[in-house]
Amino acid sequence: MTNNDLWKHNKKRGADKDLLFCLTDEQEDNLMNTANRRTGKIILGIAGVLLTVALLFSITGCQEEAPEDRGSKGILYEVRGGDGKVYLFGSVHAGDESMYPLRTEVTEAFDTADVVGFEVDLELLEGNWMDDLLRSVRLGATGTYTDGTVLSDHIDEELYREVVEFFSEYGIPESAVEDYRPGVLAGMIEDLSYEGPRYSAEYGVEMVLRDRVENQEVIALETIEEQMAIALLLSPESEEILLRDALDHAEDGGNEIEEIIKAWKAGNREYLQERREEQITEGMTESLVTYHKALTDDRDERMAMRIDRLLQNREGERIFLVVGSLHLVGENGIPNQLRELGYEVIER
Repeated sequence: MTNNDLWKHNKKRGADKDLLFCLTDEQEDNLMNTANRRTGKIILGIAGVLLTVALLFSITGCQEEAPEDRGSKGILYEVRGGDGKVYLFGSVHAGDESMYPLRTEVTEAFDTADVVGFEVDLELLEGNWMDDLLRSVRLGATGTYTDGTVLSDHIDEELYREVVEFFSEYGIPESAVEDYRPGVLAGMIEDLSYEGPRYSAEYGVEMVLRDRVENQEVIALETIEEQMAIALLLSPESEEILLRDALDHAEDGGNEIEEIIKAWKAGNREYLQERREEQITEGMTESLVTYHKALTDDRDERMAMRIDRLLQNREGERIFLVVGSLHLVGENGIPNQLRELGYEVIER
């Protein structure tokens, strides 16, 4: 029985979706084993296109309320224009059980939506997230070498061996990564480094909400190929810099995600905006600056335009969209892009 099957089974018995995590640790472990728990991750953008598999189920008969320090405010906006309405909710792509349940305003907006959307089509992925991600990129011929060369032909031997060793620790063989460009691998390393004993991809916001979908239409704002193509903006020098930096900071990934989750739970837009702004630093190569702007500013403009079309073409419908939290902060974030298009955008 899958996690979603288990949730549906308990829903028929009258279970409330928002009672997740009121189980004891022992009960949760037993249920996870029964539900054949899966893990996954999506790298949303190169520094961020992560393909996740999440857990969301509940059990009847649990009467205690979640502790006060559990649950999250998150980053939520309401966009109004004409007869349509869009909710924008910021995601964190890995986490733990303390992030749930989400506040009622978020779950009610999600559950009453006619359409729900994510950055990419999460249904493309089944089973092992990395195998699926690599296959998707290979099929799209984006982010891979297509001239007959492999990774070892483009970076020095020491760095290559470090890359192979890193991925081998996650059970990914050399043959599975040798065709991929350094920029793509850097994003994968960054996201894998967020995994650890406390934080897991299964608690990523996208798939927790994806498993909550019932009868809503599900759409995607981008394609995997569009996101992966950003790596092609990097010069060979910049690709190697990005790859080295990802490996050098891999051990710090758990601390970084902890601070991000803390800010997200509190709805701290200011901290998340600072994280966005610090991605571009003095002394970066020109292609690295272009790359980081493509990950944020350019994608935000593109997604805002697609949201504009949704509002124009789906009058009277309620739409709930989930995107990375950094896309919802900053001067060039999606909310401000939509304001410039004439929409009323309200912080919730």
